[in-house]
Amino acid sequence: MSNASPAAVERYQNYGKQLVFGEDITKGSGVTWVFSPATFTDNDDKTKTVMQSTTLMTADNFMIKKFADANYCKGLSPARALEWIYIDGLRDHDNYRKTAQSVVVDSETPETFALF
Repeated sequence: MSNASPAAVERYQNYGKQLVFGEDITKGSGVTWVFSPATFTDNDDKTKTVMQSTTLMTADNFMIKKFADANYCKGLSPARALEWIYIDGLRDHDNYRKTAQSVVVDSETPETFALF
């Protein structure tokens, strides 16, 4: 959260849906790992979302030595974490619409734009 603006952090802490990390979902082969996305599951009152990553671990005696004893997982990039703080974590409680403001694009036609 140190890369988000203080206003965004305050808004997220007051109104946002918390993102927490759940247990990894283990896959048995490279093919199933590649084609299985990370999952995002909301609780009933939409105050928390659990992210679960898919993981694949290969044995130390794996037949292809280059891939032996490896752990593959799908993480959350810093950019995606900021996107959660600024946008996605606010969607379900409709708070992101409250932060829109009027901006004059042309003196004849004022328009409303969301800031994110």
